[in-house]
Amino acid sequence: MWLEITLGLIGLVVGWFLVELIITVPERKMPHLKVTLRNSSMPFLNQILIQLLTAALFVSLGFRFGVHSVATSTASSILVLIAWCVFFAGLVCITFIDLSHRIVPIRILYPTLLISIILLGLAVTLGAGIHPIERAAISGLVAFGAFFTIHFISPSGMGFGDVRLAGLIGLFLGWISFPVAFIGFILTFFSGALIGVAFMIFRGYSRKSALPFAPFMALGAFLAVMWGKELANIYLHAGIK
Repeated sequence: MWLEITLGLIGLVVGWFLVELIITVPERKMPHLKVTLRNSSMPFLNQILIQLLTAALFVSLGFRFGVHSVATSTASSILVLIAWCVFFAGLVCITFIDLSHRIVPIRILYPTLLISIILLGLAVTLGAGIHPIERAAISGLVAFGAFFTIHFISPSGMGFGDVRLAGLIGLFLGWISFPVAFIGFILTFFSGALIGVAFMIFRGYSRKSALPFAPFMALGAFLAVMWGKELANIYLHAGIK
C-alpha cells in the first residue's frame, strides 16, 4: 500500500512536469506559434487532469506488475516498473500534444524510447531474462513496419509520428507477450473507428476528416497492459471454438 501511495505522489509531481512539457515542446516544433502558445496558459482544470491521470497510471502499473514492496521486489522488477512509468508518462505527454497540435513530437518520443531501452536492458542484466527483450524488439519492429506500410500507402491517413509511436508501443507490449501486443493494436483501431463513427454521426465529420491517432494508440496500450492477457485468452478460445 505504501508503495502505491508513493507512486501516486510521484505521479502527481511527474504530471506537473508533463504540463510544462505539453506547453513548451510545441513551441520548438512550431516556432511561428511561439508567442501564441506562451501567452496562452493551459486551463487549471486541464493541469489537474494531467496530474491526476499520471498519478492514476503510476498506481495502476504498480498493481499490474505486482511490485507491492520494495523489500520483497527484485531490482529487475523495480527497473521494469520504472520503465513502464517512463513509457506512460511519455504517452500522456504525446497524447495531449497530439490532441492540441496534431503532432507526435520526437523531443518526447525519442528520449522516452532511449530511457526505456536503458532501463529494460538493465533489468535483463539483473535477471529479468532475455526472452522479454527479444519479444519487445520483434514486436516493436513488426509494429513499426506495419504502420510504415499504412503510412506509405496513405500518408495523409497515417502520419510518420504515429509510425514511430507504434514502434515504441510495440516494444513495450511485446515485453509482456505477442498476443498482448496484438490485442493492443486491435483495441487501438477499434477505439479509433468507434470514435470516428461517433464524430461522423454527432459532429458532422466526413470519412476524410483527420483525427489525432496517438490518443487511441495510448488508450489501446493501456487497455492491453491492464487486461490484454485476459482479452487475448478470450479471443484465442473464441477462435478455437
